[in-house]
Amino acid sequence: MVKALIGYSFDEDISTKLLVDSIPSELFIVKAWDWQLFQGETSKATSTDPLWEIDFAIEAGGALETGTYKVQLTVTNTDDETDTTNMIIGYNKDSATIGVFVGIYDQVQAVLNGAIGMDSQEFLTFRNKWQELLGPSLGIDLLYYHHEAFWQPLQNTLIAYLIVRDSIQSSANRILSAVGGADGLVKRVETGPVNTEWFDPGSIYSDIFKPGGLWEDLAAGICGIAAKVGVYIRGCDETVPVAPQVSYGSDYAYIHQYIIAPQFQPRHG
Repeated sequence: MVKALIGYSFDEDISTKLLVDSIPSELFIVKAWDWQLFQGETSKATSTDPLWEIDFAIEAGGALETGTYKVQLTVTNTDDETDTTNMIIGYNKDSATIGVFVGIYDQVQAVLNGAIGMDSQEFLTFRNKWQELLGPSLGIDLLYYHHEAFWQPLQNTLIAYLIVRDSIQSSANRILSAVGGADGLVKRVETGPVNTEWFDPGSIYSDIFKPGGLWEDLAAGICGIAAKVGVYIRGCDETVPVAPQVSYGSDYAYIHQYIIAPQFQPRHG
């Protein structure tokens, strides 16, 4: 038996260098390592060492362009058994930066964890909306609004959280509209003492919208990430974020660039 495992770290001095390492295991002895760096289906660089230092700025003669790359490791044990694993790297040539790339879709699915279904078209609709809203304030070139590799990892994470919020709200609204009730809302009412809830206590939405539930966690996460990347989303504390600044000539004036979104309103009685 053999298992390929990749560890990684970044160079402190060279922002385009990634260090990938084959993680050892007590369960097997590896005798050979086959590393490859892929752009699409094309191999751009290789190594047979356990530790591989990849400098995206100089690999392939410096011809690597901004985009998503795959680092693939195949290990072989003393019984000639093999195993292969991959990791995705985002490279931005203009800013000379790299990062371990977790796509927006994967981040959305990790947060939702199967609790709420979302089809691909709904995902693309929400993703495209936020990329177009956030792109101007975050300095993303219009041509690359929908190209995730041109965004910083934390910016993509913010979009993922916003998509999760949109998905939950959309799914909950569909349920409420289908069931009906006053003003389209469903309440569960008990007497002695009276207790009201927006959803049946056994539903996933009851857990999501309860105080301290996922809905409030999302709000806190979105506001925190927005502050770090420098945009303001309505409903967040206006004193926390530092908005991008646009200077005019010599007067040092600037304007705040605000991203408008619905305020967070927990759905509990």
